[in-house]
Amino acid sequence: MSGPPTLFRERTLLAWSRTTVASLVVAGLLVRLAERGRAPVAGELAAVLALALAGATWWASRRRRARDRYERVALFALSAGTVAVAGAALVAVALSLA
Repeated sequence: MSGPPTLFRERTLLAWSRTTVASLVVAGLLVRLAERGRAPVAGELAAVLALALAGATWWASRRRRARDRYERVALFALSAGTVAVAGAALVAVALSLA
């Protein structure tokens, strides 16, 4: 991002940071679920997906040269990653409760 810092950019960076931290928390909770549940593989897979999402979010937030096309692709990829983590977590919870 070139140019002087603005509140919009700072707010966007904070949103990326919150998403990264939330993904790490979800990964930790899924690891704990995997340890206690009946479906450890599903829980661990969901945790790995959440960690990958956290890493991708952190990487995307640190990009300096953000262009419109890149931002659309990054947002789509991170949205798809979030849906994948939610689906894997749902499967892990369903299998551990069954």
